[in-house]
Amino acid sequence: MKDLIEKVKKPEYKLTPQDVIDQLSRLGFSVKPKTLQRRYQDELIPRPFIKGGGRGKGTIVLYPDDTPAEFYASEHLKDKLGINLKEVAEIRQIALQGDKNAFWLNVFESPKNFAALVWLAFKAKAMGQRLPVIVIWQRERKSSLGGTDERTIKLELAPLAESIPDKFSFMEAYNPVTLTEGETPNFDEWWKMLVKLETNIAQGGDSSV
Repeated sequence: MKDLIEKVKKPEYKLTPQDVIDQLSRLGFSVKPKTLQRRYQDELIPRPFIKGGGRGKGTIVLYPDDTPAEFYASEHLKDKLGINLKEVAEIRQIALQGDKNAFWLNVFESPKNFAALVWLAFKAKAMGQRLPVIVIWQRERKSSLGGTDERTIKLELAPLAESIPDKFSFMEAYNPVTLTEGETPNFDEWWKMLVKLETNIAQGGDSSV
């Protein structure tokens, strides 16, 4: 779990393309080596270590251990939110930033920051883990005196454990966030994203966020 919340560690390149393909098969994906190549070129999974094996020995290609989990996270994020590969790559970069404390403190700053949290939750699931925090959200639509609807979104981070981990000590002072239509930038983007996540959960999809 520590590698999901601390600064990014130097990856260990141990998986051959076939190893990655085999692990992805167990995660429900049927892919070919060319698919892996396209995905790292699109920056949806880690770039592999590539080295010539010498005369007559071909090329050595090794991927980091968490490559299958990142493939899983990127594909699920693309499908669940209905976004393109370029957007997924941008969100993945946010999720993998080195300063994890800054990431968590800014997770509600924008829809993409929040989507990065969803990406991390998918990655953790593929690794048989869970993030040590969950997100609680509530969408509300109220009629104003003028007859128009006013929409708000309430967001809150909550630890799964009774005691807050040291790496999440900032949560002791973390306050719930309320996003208001007309005041919050990209409010429609927030609203649509949460609707898609709720629809996925209601249809029996992933609910680990």
